[in-house]
Amino acid sequence: MKRIFAFAAALCLSIGLLTGCGNNAGESEVIRWELATHNTANTIYWQELVDFADAIRERTDGKLDISVRGGGELPFKGNEFLRVVSDNTIQMAEVPLGYVSGDISASIVPSWPMIAGTAEQLEKLLPALSDITNNEISEKNFNLEIMCSYGVPLQVFWGVGEPVTSVSQLKDLSIRVFSAESAEILSGMGATPVSLSASEVVPSIQRQVIDAAITGVTYADEAKWYDVCDWGYMLPLCGSVSHVIVNKDAMSALPADIQEIVRDEAETLRQRNVELADTSIDASLENLEKNGMVINYPTDEDVAYMEELAASYWDKWATEGGAAVQEALDIARETLGY
Repeated sequence: MKRIFAFAAALCLSIGLLTGCGNNAGESEVIRWELATHNTANTIYWQELVDFADAIRERTDGKLDISVRGGGELPFKGNEFLRVVSDNTIQMAEVPLGYVSGDISASIVPSWPMIAGTAEQLEKLLPALSDITNNEISEKNFNLEIMCSYGVPLQVFWGVGEPVTSVSQLKDLSIRVFSAESAEILSGMGATPVSLSASEVVPSIQRQVIDAAITGVTYADEAKWYDVCDWGYMLPLCGSVSHVIVNKDAMSALPADIQEIVRDEAETLRQRNVELADTSIDASLENLEKNGMVINYPTDEDVAYMEELAASYWDKWATEGGAAVQEALDIARETLGY
């Protein structure tokens, strides 16, 4: 916690008194915000956020200047993003829900294993759960607004050594996960889950801390995991859902016309990520193979096994999570036809 306060104090000093550490002190002054993401600067997901910030800067004639900070640039990790935006240490963040399952529970149902692995499933499910998501944020007293939400499909397995061709081969591997639910189901399969942020994966594989890691196809390509991984196993364990969030006080302090621009560009950001989910996977797989990775696909039997295993965990997690989580699971099942 001390490092967060120290960072906030230093940030305010560097910005200067006139800008008020992200608050609007006058119509002609530059308002400076920080936007955190777990993605690193060599990925298209980071670039999408940079384009979002650039568009806002251009449309506001420089009055709102948002700096995008990639994974490792700030002194806190993805699992802290909800809290540091809520208390206005930073003003915005892109939050993968798998990182914050300890803070929210109903909202992360779309990220549960084998619930929604494809772009089409995520596009159906996120709007259906929007009311539950917003209610949970409010009831947990997070002082923030969700600007937009989008999914990154096909979170699959990538690793070193003998290429994996079946679920049974995942047993005994140390595998990077980014959610408590994925960790639990992999433990049940006999694997050893290791919780790491995306930026920690490559050095962890190089140091042989882990044997494999779960991430999206496009991210694996953009982050050049082919430099350290030998294979990909296309079992769609889950989708990754991200919220782009903003501190409510920082947002309400903006002039009304700038608020409208931010919301408009957030919707553009959402649409671009939806398009990216639809169009990028085939090209990324081609490039991964071109760079020497062996890509294998699960059998129908392996997918059926994982679906049955995951469904047994869904009911357990819903019971443990309470009424809102159970409602979210019921909506997910109805929306996706389970």
